[in-house]
Amino acid sequence: MTKTKISTAQLAVLLAASRLFTEATEFTGRSYSMQHFTVILVSCLILTALYIPLIAASRKYGDSAFGVIASKSRTAGFLCGAVITVILLSAAVSSVCRMTFYTSATVFSEAPTILLAALPLAVCGYAAAKGIQGLARGSVIIAGLFIAFLVFIGISLSGRYDTGWLYPAVIEQPDLFWEQVIRHVGRNSELLVFGVLSGFAGEKADRAAYFYIPAVFLLSELMLLAETLSLGPFLGTAAFPFFTISAMSDIVLFQRLDGIDAVMWTLMLIVRVSVIFVCVKTVFGRIFGEKAANPAAWLSALAAAAVALTVDGNIGLSVIIDRALVLILPAAGLLLPITALIVGRKGKREVKNSEKA
Repeated sequence: MTKTKISTAQLAVLLAASRLFTEATEFTGRSYSMQHFTVILVSCLILTALYIPLIAASRKYGDSAFGVIASKSRTAGFLCGAVITVILLSAAVSSVCRMTFYTSATVFSEAPTILLAALPLAVCGYAAAKGIQGLARGSVIIAGLFIAFLVFIGISLSGRYDTGWLYPAVIEQPDLFWEQVIRHVGRNSELLVFGVLSGFAGEKADRAAYFYIPAVFLLSELMLLAETLSLGPFLGTAAFPFFTISAMSDIVLFQRLDGIDAVMWTLMLIVRVSVIFVCVKTVFGRIFGEKAANPAAWLSALAAAAVALTVDGNIGLSVIIDRALVLILPAAGLLLPITALIVGRKGKREVKNSEKA
């Protein structure tokens, strides 16, 4: 069993920060439509259902689903660990490419890729190597800054909101609706993050999911509402909707908030990718021993940096990875706790047989 190192609230903040970065850097499929509000709602309901097996495994064994697998079967742990590592590092590369594209297209157009990609990854590698406790404390501070940022956005744009751009609709285009739902659910790498890191939050780790999902739902809906009230029909033409409304803002202390917007999402990226590196570190530590943990964190950063620099932060690679993970992530999120329950039950039978013998 993994020793408790962080609280359930800290784990929830880590998951929420990671997920909100993904929501904010969704650059495809945006349009002026009220069904986006329903997409977020349905996606969160499906996500809740996907977390049930992970929560069941966590509550049954008092450890993460992967922790159970690694402790009961070295072979199953190695195979699951390899799959988790590949999937999560792919998601990390996608996130870095998205942020590189975002910052280079907005406030840092002349900045080299090595600055936009390699520097944040070096910070992520260091944060992961230092351990989950420091990362969890830092994520709480960043989450507080993010909430303050959203409040500033809301205050500064209050005079520009046009409620006439809202209209009653639940599902307008069924085919597009389900495509958007699948894309939202399929980009939830946090399923695997919870499946690896929940052991650090102790026996009540399931509470993190109860806090995390409603928080992401509420904040995502509020961000979409601000974009819709501010941009209306122009929402579909804005490449970066949230950055656009940040640039529209006008508040006494900061004037425009677009520069702060880029800084905030860079911090959220660091949390997201650091969490992924901590997962890889944990996987290697559980399989090969603690001595392999920190080198795994740094190797993850080097591998992600190498890929990001090779493609020069190309958003095309991110799109390809996201399309591949749309079905892989939910399937892996389901198979991980199922495997844990099967391996855990088999381990109990072997213990009973050895006691009888």
